[in-house]
Parts: sequence; C-alpha cells; structure tokens
Amino acid sequence: MFTLDTREGVLEDLLNRVGEKLQLDKTRREKAESTYKAVTDYLSANSLIFGNNIEMYPQGSYAIETTVKPKDNEYDLDFVMEVKSDPKISDPIELISSLKACLDSNGLYEGKTEAKNRCVRIVYAGDYHMDIIPAFHDSKIGGTAILVPDRSIKGWSPSNPRGFISWFNSKAETAEIIMKAASADPLPPDISYEWKLPLKRIVQLIKRYRDENFKGNEKAVISIVLTTLAASKYRNEDNVFVGLSSIINDIEVAIQHAIPRIHVENPSNTKEDFAERWDEDPSLYNSFKGFIHDFKTDIKNLESARGLENVGEVLKNMFGENISGEVLNDQTNFLTKAKQASLLGVTAQGFITTNKNNSQSIHKHTYWE
Repeated sequence: MFTLDTREGVLEDLLNRVGEKLQLDKTRREKAESTYKAVTDYLSANSLIFGNNIEMYPQGSYAIETTVKPKDNEYDLDFVMEVKSDPKISDPIELISSLKACLDSNGLYEGKTEAKNRCVRIVYAGDYHMDIIPAFHDSKIGGTAILVPDRSIKGWSPSNPRGFISWFNSKAETAEIIMKAASADPLPPDISYEWKLPLKRIVQLIKRYRDENFKGNEKAVISIVLTTLAASKYRNEDNVFVGLSSIINDIEVAIQHAIPRIHVENPSNTKEDFAERWDEDPSLYNSFKGFIHDFKTDIKNLESARGLENVGEVLKNMFGENISGEVLNDQTNFLTKAKQASLLGVTAQGFITTNKNNSQSIHKHTYWE
C-alpha cells in the first residue's frame, strides 16, 4: 500500500485522473448496448442462414473493460457470432459474404457494412463501428476454442476470445465476466472507475499513449498485442504508476532478448499469434520497438520532472494536451483546498479523498515545485 507522502503516490493519483477521463461516457455506452442488442436479435431471427443456431458474445476491449474514449477516430466494438449447430456454410469466404448479405438485407444496416479480412464491419459514421466475426466451434481443441474465417489465407484461423477473457481477468484478479444467456452474452457491467482493477487501468493508459504516439498512423500497435503483453508482464501491483513502469520495462527487456522477434500468443489458444503481422511486415515490429522505447523514456521523464510546467509537458506528450492540462489543474486545485481544510486522505483504491473515514492521511508534498 502506498501513500501520497511519496512521489509514486502522487503519480498514482495523477494517472488515475488521466484514466477517469478516458472512460466512455454514458451516452456512448448506451448506444453500444442498444446496437449490440438490435444486431443480436436480428441475426438470431435469421440464423437459418448460418446453421439454425448461433450465439453472440462480446470480445476485445469492451469485454474486458479496457475501452478508451476515442481521441480523434471512432472506437470499435468487437463481437463473435458463433454458429453452434452443424454449419450449412463450410467455406470461410462464403461465410463472411453471407453474413454481409444478411445484414445488407435489413434497411438499418444497408450501405453501412464492409467485408474485412475476418469480419463484417458495421460503420456508424463519426462515432463507432461494430466488427462481427463469424465462427465455428473448434472440435479438435474443444472447450471455448473457435475457428474464424481468414480471407487472406482463404481458410480458417484458430482463436479463443472467451478463453482470452478468462485469462485476462484472472491476471487482473477478478471473476470471469462472461455469463450465459439465451441468445447473447451481456456486455460487462458499467462499474465506477474507482473500482476498476489496476491492470485494466494500466491497459487503458497504454492504449491512449499508443493513440497519441501514432496519431492514426497505420503502423500503430494493435490493442490485442498491447493487452496480452501487459497482462503477461503484470505482477499484481496495486499502484498504477509502478505497474505501468514495470510492464513497459519488462517488455523492452523481452525485446532485447528475442530473436528475431517476441511472440505474442493467445494464452488460451497458442496456435494463434496476435503479432503474426510482424512477419509479413517487419516495419511494424520496428515501430513497436520504437513505441516501447519512447514509452519507457516518457515514464522516466514523468518520474523525474520538477515544476508544473515540466510535468505538464511530459503528460501532454504521453496522453494529449487537453487531458494533461485538465488533470494537473484538477489535482492542484483539489490538493490546495483539501490541505487548507485539513481533510486530505487516500483510499485503499489509490484515490485522493476529502473523507478521512477509512482513508490514510497524507502530508504536504512539494514534488511539483
């Protein structure tokens, strides 16, 4: 347990304030839930096209509660449509085409769909897009393993999103969030950021740093790679700053020892390599290495920065100008008012509070002076 008498404690509060500003707002979440339900109901009603029995469930950042508010571009929602009965369609390309045709036959989705490599995307202009990956159960592996279409190889690729969710949540020290339902698994509950586990906060910070670092460049590191590496390197730190610093440092060490590159396997299905694109385009791996190096440098700069102006410059470089200015003002104003009233404390979850009940008191610091 840390206190705000330490520099690490003050940095923890600062990063938590950044994290709070990265949460999806209520309006966006309600839109996502409404969209998910509508698509699920429609596909379930038309399941004869795919084999008479399908199941929809979330995967990716939304399923593990690591989605971040979009900086410039729209955010994505990822879902699996698993065909549970004997499939009528065995060709992967035909399966994607049939899913797209099914959606296009509904006026709500007509003109909004795109056939991608492994999924059909529904684009809601200027806000978000939904990727629906059709899949079959992988009977050879069993469990929750699935096979998904891959148009680039004109075949099937192994995957296991449910297994990944279970693995990630075990790393974050929380219960599995996937729950059975009649036709669809529900989206995870909208919990208060204060109760979000440290690993999930760390992944959100890493993804925002990625967005700021690459600024929409197509060489940006994909989220599943960052999420998997973060969870695999996580050491159960309860301090977000300490955990983030340790994870980035360990990833850089792994890079230095890997020949020719590090592998990022799905821990629930080791046949799936999340970083296979690095083999196809080595420049992507070079971009990833540069990203990790820059991240480690910025973390060190944040830890050693003195003076509000210098701290603000580091935060701006890491998470964007608007967020850096807001969180510094928020923290400075709160600390000033709370100290004057002698009400300053820190909760077990690592948040500064003016309620000293069930919190640990802290004293004056001069870390930004």
